[in-house]
Amino acid sequence: MEVQYQFEDNRCRNEEIIFQGSSANSVGGDSGQDGRTDGRTDGRTDRQTDRQTDRQTDRQTDRQTDRQTDRQTDRQTDRQTDRQTDRQTDRQTDRQTDRQTDRQTDRQTDRRRR
Repeated sequence: MEVQYQFEDNRCRNEEIIFQGSSANSVGGDSGQDGRTDGRTDGRTDRQTDRQTDRQTDRQTDRQTDRQTDRQTDRQTDRQTDRQTDRQTDRQTDRQTDRQTDRQTDRQTDRRRR
């Protein structure tokens, strides 16, 4: 026995808009009654609604976790890049200073020899 529902997205509640399936799980339909479903169908509807809510909550949690992870990764990457840039700058400055010092020392040595 297969029962299918289609739900309208509504923030307050899910409204049943189409019912298809065996009338054995339904009160109403072609029999002229009020169209309300019995407890077994209501249980299925509750489980389906629970699954939809769980999936929405999972997606929301995943998005929040992804954003947190992205921010954390960005901060780590920024710190690594900053340290790497600082080391490169320090090496360049050291080499430049060493060359200047070497030139000055060479000039002083040349002056003394003369």
